[in-house]
Amino acid sequence: MTIAFVFAWSAIPIGALVGGALVERTGNIKLIYGGIGILTFLIPLVFSFTALGKAERYMPKGEDSEVDAGTW
Repeated sequence: MTIAFVFAWSAIPIGALVGGALVERTGNIKLIYGGIGILTFLIPLVFSFTALGKAERYMPKGEDSEVDAGTW
């Protein structure tokens, strides 16, 4: 989890730099926000057609194998 948090928090300044560069280059904030909106819609849509989108099918069946989030 720590590595995931580091990657997630590291993406914030990188995204700010890339977004700022794109706005400066295009001069059109609406275009950038529209592109972000389209990507936000397309990324989960693409993942839904991969094995990751069908992960339930790979989970073991039965009561013994279910993981209870409260018990570690």
